[in-house]
Amino acid sequence: MINPIIAYMSDVGSHDEAHALCKGLMHTIAPGATIVDITHQVTPFDVREGGLFLEDVPESFPASTIICAYVYPETGTSTRTVVVRNEKGQLLVAPNNGLLTRALRAVPAVEAYEVTSPDVMNQPVTPTWYGKDIVVACAAHLAAGVAPSAVGPKIDAEDLVRLPYAVATHNDNGDVQGEIVRMDKNFGNVWTNIPVSMVTGGNGGLTGKTVWLLVNDIAVEIPYCTTFGEVLIGEPLVYMNSRGKLAFGLNQGSFVEKFAVKTGAKLTLSLSNPGTCFSHYERGPLAKSVQQKRYDVGGAQALGSESLAAGILAEVRVVPDFPKAGVLFQDLNPVYAQPKLFGEVADAVATAYADEFD
Repeated sequence: MINPIIAYMSDVGSHDEAHALCKGLMHTIAPGATIVDITHQVTPFDVREGGLFLEDVPESFPASTIICAYVYPETGTSTRTVVVRNEKGQLLVAPNNGLLTRALRAVPAVEAYEVTSPDVMNQPVTPTWYGKDIVVACAAHLAAGVAPSAVGPKIDAEDLVRLPYAVATHNDNGDVQGEIVRMDKNFGNVWTNIPVSMVTGGNGGLTGKTVWLLVNDIAVEIPYCTTFGEVLIGEPLVYMNSRGKLAFGLNQGSFVEKFAVKTGAKLTLSLSNPGTCFSHYERGPLAKSVQQKRYDVGGAQALGSESLAAGILAEVRVVPDFPKAGVLFQDLNPVYAQPKLFGEVADAVATAYADEFD
């Protein structure tokens, strides 16, 4: 293989020399290889997250690429390393623990081999670092020209471990239900598993519309935008990420921190009026307590208007576990930011307490 590319991913981080030692081993075995780092910031032991990071790699790299990846919590055990050739002609080297699930869903496997030959391993093999001594070493030997068939016995590609991943669906109300699959650690954006086409049939159909998001028993109205600068600094938006999925962000801020969301959190999206989402919202036990607390704290019932109370309820932002666990912080700033609503609240308060002041 002439000037091969090795696309390299791991969960060892970049705070010490571990990933550099792996790259040094690659260059020793295959001096002509070009090594491209995918990432080494996979959450330690998180095979699912690593698989997500690999999903778009086969489509983005040329056919001659060797994809070398390890998140290997089973290192030193019977979980073997495999070499897989996909339909594009690329070779993927990884532990057979489901790490390749998404990559092989993107570009399917055509053949697979189990790595058993000592000749393609770094000797002596360290039981606690199969990632370097088997996965990385084997990838480098492939880059140096070793045939996949020389690494060990051929296995049925159907026997490769594949992890189940949640798929977005429509509920009986026509709303879309999905989950948060990834958090952008640098910017605090949230990626979902919901294709934009699943909501309207295409990107253009959402532009200028409002999406109602229900997550963590909190319903939030968020505008769909094509980029962050279309909302004010600190304001949320929903947008199409670079992978064609819906994502949520905050202009120059962290959506993750503002809404206290986590990977795996279930969410519901609606393009209809707030009533649809709030009907789901009011069914959750936490939501009911939040709703009651909102009325109690805001004194909305005392204003004598159910519609005004509902308007306040729709705007007040509840932040769970802030400033400490067990506290539901209620932010009234969104009410103040709505001139018409704030004026109605001021008038109602003045009317309700007119007789108590001279």
